[in-house]
Amino acid sequence: MAVNSLRYRPNVGVCDESKFGYVVFTGTPYDYHHWKFRTELKIASLPEAREDKPEEVKLRKEKKMEIMRQVVENLQGDAMSIAADLGIPKILGENGDRLLFEAVTKSLFPIARQEAKELYKEGHRSREGSLCRQNGEPMQSYIIRRRRWWTLLQSLDS
Repeated sequence: MAVNSLRYRPNVGVCDESKFGYVVFTGTPYDYHHWKFRTELKIASLPEAREDKPEEVKLRKEKKMEIMRQVVENLQGDAMSIAADLGIPKILGENGDRLLFEAVTKSLFPIARQEAKELYKEGHRSREGSLCRQNGEPMQSYIIRRRRWWTLLQSLDS
């Protein structure tokens, strides 16, 4: 499954987005990394709150809850089922984003070690494979896919 997310797909557009810029995620392995990156970006863009100012901490917490609410509203299919299984208190809690990412990752990549082995083998094929440069593929696209392969390989198997 992890290899499928790295295939060259020349005519596939970007993921659907809501009017507020949140990725509409259905729970497919191909879109997972894009969804996770964009969601982490939204959360990381929140201003840091100083611990000595409780009003800043409260405001940051409220903004993070709003982001997580928007993220969940833009989930569909299997991803929505996973979020529903986690429950509202966990998702809107302090580490709700991490819990959601972990649950979706476990669902999409249930046998991560085996997938890491397959990904490693696929990445070392020199001819005919999903990570080989395809006919008509720009070199920049090929390089980006190979970098994503290495990052994904590291994340699946430390």
